[in-house]
Formats: sequence, C-alpha cells, structure tokens
Amino acid sequence: KNATQQGLPLTLNPAVLYRGIAVSVGNMATLTSLQFPLTGAVKSAITGGVDRPLSDFEKIAAPAIGGAISGFACAPMELTMIQQQRFGSSLLATPGIIIGELGPL
Repeated sequence: KNATQQGLPLTLNPAVLYRGIAVSVGNMATLTSLQFPLTGAVKSAITGGVDRPLSDFEKIAAPAIGGAISGFACAPMELTMIQQQRFGSSLLATPGIIIGELGPL
C-alpha cells in the first residue's frame, strides 16, 4: 500500500516486502500493551473508582480516549516504519534520516 502511494515500484523481493516489519511488530505490541491499561485508567477516572456499570457513552469514550493517548507512543513508530520502507534504510538509521530532513519536531 505504501509503495503504491509513494509511487515506488512493486517487487516480490522479501528483503523489500518485509522492510519495516520489526518496527511494525514493536508498534503493535506497544499499542496493545498501552491501550488496555490506559482504557482501564480512563474507566477508573470516569467512575471515580466506584464499581458501577458504564453508560453506553462511557463504554465508547473510555477506549477511544485510551487509544488516542496510546497514539502518542505509536505514531512515531508508524512514521519510522513507513519511512524505512521509503528510504530503504535500517531501523536505527531511519529516525536519523527523518530528523535530518524534518527536524526533531
């Protein structure tokens, strides 16, 4: 998908197809490991620690907020994965390339 969006040639070379897989796995692990406890913390904040059923709105809001908060950790990893595919660089070199081109923020 990313190659097509960036106008890169399509290939069946596994070294190219799976470029960025390590950061993708790390991103998913981080996302999953953050969303569950963050959602629990938001639920606790909503209820004030009182054990009660959540309203329908609260059932939707708690995971949405937990997911949004986890995005702050996962967005840089997603950017690294996509740019690693684009530049063809290593996992450790890619953040340096991004910072070199765009600056630290």
